[in-house]
Amino acid sequence: MKTVYSGSWSNFGQSLKTLAKPVLTFVLICFVPFLMQAQKGKYLIEGGMNLSAMLSFEEYMQGSSVTSTGRGYQINFLPQAGYFVTDKFAVGLLTQFSYANYTNYHTDQEEINLTAGPYFRYYFGKSNIRPFLTVDAGYGYLKTNGSGKYKGFVGDGGFGTLFFFSKNLAINTQLLYNYSKLKNDGYPATKAKANGVKFIFGVALLLGKDKE
Repeated sequence: MKTVYSGSWSNFGQSLKTLAKPVLTFVLICFVPFLMQAQKGKYLIEGGMNLSAMLSFEEYMQGSSVTSTGRGYQINFLPQAGYFVTDKFAVGLLTQFSYANYTNYHTDQEEINLTAGPYFRYYFGKSNIRPFLTVDAGYGYLKTNGSGKYKGFVGDGGFGTLFFFSKNLAINTQLLYNYSKLKNDGYPATKAKANGVKFIFGVALLLGKDKE
């Protein structure tokens, strides 16, 4: 007769108990809420970064004519600060420093981009995993090594998630669609347009007193 399990049932039960401990710990961390975490009146300080590779598309225009296009990579650093107006709705200030390298018609081009503006978020749930919708819009400044300086509108929209691993610390992830339309500082008819998808990864710190 073929033997299916050669060990003792007591050892098998002990193995299940050993396995259950880390599984239960994971469930508690992920799904048991910190009831006092994201509340009205608290502040959220965040720092993030992302690398966009071949997902961004940039277009330079002279009037209505496209003068050059390009694809490449972009590195973004995003310090942010927000305030919870309600337990689920937060407003804040987003700043961004970016470095990009694009190939435009076989010509390498480097860019430095500074952006600042407000953001608005709506959070869902009350557990340690807090998904949210986010949108932001601001003023962008772009300096290139080929065609000068540009200024204008920059905006993002998408969704993200805060993964709280303690009462006040969380991992912040976001998947956003980005759009910008800037005008050349010296030649307003010359424009720089860009759009693409970016993934942001960072750390978030929650500050403020808990409700009583």
